[in-house]
Amino acid sequence: MKRLLFLILLSILYPMANIHAAEVCTCTYTRTSVSSGATSSENTYEVSTYSGSPITSSSTCVLGCSGWADGKTADSSGSLIYTITNTSYAESSSSTSTSSSTSTSTSNTSKLIKPILSIDIPTVKFSDGIIEGDKIKINYLGDYIAGVYKWLLGSATLIAIVMLMIGGLQYTIFQEDKAKLRIKNAATGLVLLLSTYLILATINPRLVVFPALELENIEADSVGEVEDASVNGTLVTEFASPSQGNITGPGIDEIGSGLADALDVAAKALEAKKYGMRISSSFRTVEEQKATINKYCNNPPGSDDCDPKDGKTAVCMLPNNDPAKCPHTSGQALDIWGTKLGSEDQCITKADCKPSLGENDPCRLNECQAALITAMRDAGFCNLSIEAWHFEMPKMSTRCN
Repeated sequence: MKRLLFLILLSILYPMANIHAAEVCTCTYTRTSVSSGATSSENTYEVSTYSGSPITSSSTCVLGCSGWADGKTADSSGSLIYTITNTSYAESSSSTSTSSSTSTSTSNTSKLIKPILSIDIPTVKFSDGIIEGDKIKINYLGDYIAGVYKWLLGSATLIAIVMLMIGGLQYTIFQEDKAKLRIKNAATGLVLLLSTYLILATINPRLVVFPALELENIEADSVGEVEDASVNGTLVTEFASPSQGNITGPGIDEIGSGLADALDVAAKALEAKKYGMRISSSFRTVEEQKATINKYCNNPPGSDDCDPKDGKTAVCMLPNNDPAKCPHTSGQALDIWGTKLGSEDQCITKADCKPSLGENDPCRLNECQAALITAMRDAGFCNLSIEAWHFEMPKMSTRCN
């Protein structure tokens, strides 16, 4: 009987102290190019193991991040050096995290909406799911299983204690056979329930850890021109060229005269940060806009809406063939990309952009393009929220801010 009571106590305390969803170890890092010396903006990556074992503390999180960075540097044959700038460790089912560095983590993440249960279970606490780059990381299933298991443990323990008390009462009123059978059944059921964790943990500790699911974030729209069907603009009648030497690109000679001075102001601010700008598109003729419409839309130019072709997105439909009704044909919209000072090569390309991620769009997180957007806004331009490269002055599109 003493052994049985010891097993019950051990089974109750051990799982409740250890049942958990997977720990999250987040590594904040930068990449430095050996050839150019350029360093990327900070990004994050999650590691779950170190030397084949699960990460269970801040110290092993630091080691895990260091090992991951060394491996990535080796994989790139030394052309890129990965540097860990910060680590953060926490259980994914907990809202608190333990930082192993005094610096502040700058992970660019977005929270997802947590599930809402039809029947509330007090022990089920859902951790924050996040969107990180082109990945969605959630651990709702692990949180749910861990919470339900804890709830079942508590309920089963309470029922077993009640049955043991009833058995003890029966024993005192001389119903020994019934009492012994009741106590035995209650104890056996409780041990079977609680020993499940011990068995799984003994076989393989990873069987009682619930890793976060990692899903690919699929964009609803492909990257392309995303414009209002029509705008109310003013047609530019004169063109000028900006004077700053760090402005390049095929659209440099077709700048509305009212925009050239503002571009010089933005370019000067960029030059102080060792950046330049490349104007990939500026004024478009009506025929060029019609060609764009035919490329992206099922409906013809002048229609009320685009009805995008498969894999394409909506563009301005040039109502009534009026060039003032579309940003680029009005001469007051520019497509611009950030460059390194002295180079015409873009810091990032349209293919790298993911507009559906909003502020977490890689094109907006890119240090060079972000500097361009800031400089352009400071100079009086607005930036289209779904196109990190599209700027207008004055504002014409509804989503230009």
